[in-house]
Amino acid sequence: MKYILSLLSFILSVSFSKADVSKDFVGLLLSDIKSTQSVQNSSEEDYQCITIGPTMMEKVIDMMAEKNKNEEGSNADKNRQIIKKILPHIKSLRVFSAQQNSDAYYENVTTLLNKNKSTYKPYSTADKENTCIWLRKNKNTVIEIIQINKKEDDLKVVNFTGEMTNDFVNELLKM
Repeated sequence: MKYILSLLSFILSVSFSKADVSKDFVGLLLSDIKSTQSVQNSSEEDYQCITIGPTMMEKVIDMMAEKNKNEEGSNADKNRQIIKKILPHIKSLRVFSAQQNSDAYYENVTTLLNKNKSTYKPYSTADKENTCIWLRKNKNTVIEIIQINKKEDDLKVVNFTGEMTNDFVNELLKM
């Protein structure tokens, strides 16, 4: 698991960008921030947005498959199983993070979710780690997972898009 997280962190750092606005939640958030300038004294330096698209996801699968081909043991087998379970279901991943004005951006996130109640539904409310999950569905298929994590001066919004079942979402959130 540590290997998978390290690899994803590497990919995230390589893929750093001020993401283009699109139709996922983070895209809506960026569009809202830019159009309303709702956070006083804010600038684009206050936050980061990292995007991993389908091409990069394919490269992740290839890199991990190559790496795991040379590994042996239970951790390698476990990593292969996790890769096989997760990556085929996820089309893209976006991470919005803010260390400055995080309370104001968090307010922005919650306002946007409440404004789009017909699209996004709460899956789990804030737990002891201040993490909550929201979903967007198309019939019985989950097409977007939004994980919001707010700690003191840190806000992270992780946005997965793809075609996922409720069982898959449950498994993903257990990891």
